[in-house]
Amino acid sequence: MSALRIDVADLLAHRGARRVVRLEAPVDGLAVSGVRIDAPIVLDLLLERVPEGIVVRGTIHARWDAECGTCLRELAAEIDVTVSELFQTVPVDGETYPIEGHELDLDQLVRDAVLLDLPLVPTCEGVGLSDCAPAIPLADTPEPDVPDGAPGDPRWAVLSELEL
Repeated sequence: MSALRIDVADLLAHRGARRVVRLEAPVDGLAVSGVRIDAPIVLDLLLERVPEGIVVRGTIHARWDAECGTCLRELAAEIDVTVSELFQTVPVDGETYPIEGHELDLDQLVRDAVLLDLPLVPTCEGVGLSDCAPAIPLADTPEPDVPDGAPGDPRWAVLSELEL
């Protein structure tokens, strides 16, 4: 049984019932654009039985690692994501999550919430560091060798006709 699967038979039997859940579990393959979460995530949740199903509210805490998009320095930061989602026996596609028998599988909820909160291009400034410099200074970047009078890339030729 996955660490993110929770038995909720007691909640399903009693409307208005609540339960506090605190989990710490690894989630494999949680990464986007070079930003990865290798450490276990921590979930602090309140599960509440409502007529429509079970509402899951709380926070997901995770630590991500990546390289700075500017200077390539190793970065690490922590995020706290607030969630409030409905689980139903007959889920609405793209809007609610499924109750599978008498269990909730929080894996997809965690992936959806955390991946949307990760930075697409992490930078030193984004984590509070101010001494960030490009890995290759722009002044040291070699210019392409194009002979004088040589035609440029024909795909860009239409841009030379623009009057600005």
